Amino acid sequence: MTPAEENDESQTTLRPVCILVLGMHRSGTSALTRVLSLLGAALPHDVLGAQENSNETGHWEPTKLVDFHEEILAELGSTWWDWRPFEFSQLSQQRQGEIRAKIADIIKTEYGESPVIVVKEPRICRFVGFFTDALTDAGFQVRSVLIVRNPMEVTQSLAKRDGYLTGNSSLLWLRHVLDAEAATRGSKRAMITYEALLTDWQSAVEKISMELNIEWPRKTVEIKPLVDGFLSSTHRHYEHSTDKLAQVPVLRNWVSRTYDAHLALLQTPSSTTAFRTLDKIRNAFDDAVPILAPLLEETDIELAARALKIIEMQNEVERRGWQIAEHERAIAYRDTQLQHRDTELLEAGKIIDLVTRQRDHALIENELYKNSRSWRITKPLRQLQKVPLEIRKLVNKILRKV
Repeated sequence: MTPAEENDESQTTLRPVCILVLGMHRSGTSALTRVLSLLGAALPHDVLGAQENSNETGHWEPTKLVDFHEEILAELGSTWWDWRPFEFSQLSQQRQGEIRAKIADIIKTEYGESPVIVVKEPRICRFVGFFTDALTDAGFQVRSVLIVRNPMEVTQSLAKRDGYLTGNSSLLWLRHVLDAEAATRGSKRAMITYEALLTDWQSAVEKISMELNIEWPRKTVEIKPLVDGFLSSTHRHYEHSTDKLAQVPVLRNWVSRTYDAHLALLQTPSSTTAFRTLDKIRNAFDDAVPILAPLLEETDIELAARALKIIEMQNEVERRGWQIAEHERAIAYRDTQLQHRDTELLEAGKIIDLVTRQRDHALIENELYKNSRSWRITKPLRQLQKVPLEIRKLVNKILRKV
């Protein structure tokens, strides 16, 4: 190595490393990002957290970056569910420079001076080269990790979460995995499957460490309890073998062949056969876009109608939930009132029982007294009490004279 090369190498080692997690939505990118963060790769300050019916354990994405990407997609007439090629060439060189500068500013602001960071945002799959250039210009070494999940599981997950049709989800899956693979080919990258991450995460991160030539700030043994508590097969709601792909008409050609090629790259990262297969499918896909594009508009209309229906159903469920809650509160209030009345009746019963026993006892004592000898002896005196007051006074006067 020449002195100039040694200097370049030393300068490279001083640059912060960005681990770029790439993969289709619903493919395990969030789980992988969290594991890498536990190994010591920094997360953004403002992170997109857990969402009900979407990702219960968190998304781990830079919220500001997601928002900015949505703005850029909208500016170019696209959306996150658009499976057409994403072309920055539609924008002027000045505008492209502004976007790269904004991306770099967001990353620097969100991650600070961290020596190793992890960035995950599935939309990046559609413009990896552009995003990587922005980070490189900002002084980062970019190393990519591609995570792939069985597309049948992905389409089912999207159908449950968003009501997407299998055909639309399949094209979206193709766009993300094909573009991400092509853009990172020949660069420093690693590739794993979602299944491998769940079944043996330690082997998966060791593979990533070896292929990216990176030493994690923390050892796997240090974070094992945390990762074991975080990763769970219960979060994998769908599980299918590769054989089932061939049984689904929509998935059996481009999609299944693309997935098989990625599995081949896992075993042989430089497989020319897999590269040729992926290039052929990507070119055919791009050539078919003008024919398939009109279907996108029809699909968007259908999806919008479905989304509206889902919102209406959710509102109705929420309204009925409030009604049920009100009824439950009313029932609980009545139950409480009845409990109070039952308590009062119980106390009143006890008092009545006590008074009754006292009365019965007094009657018995009174009867016993009436039958006693003292009661009989004092009878004349009691009779005297019944004599009119004037006569009693006269009798007393006579007795005093005697």
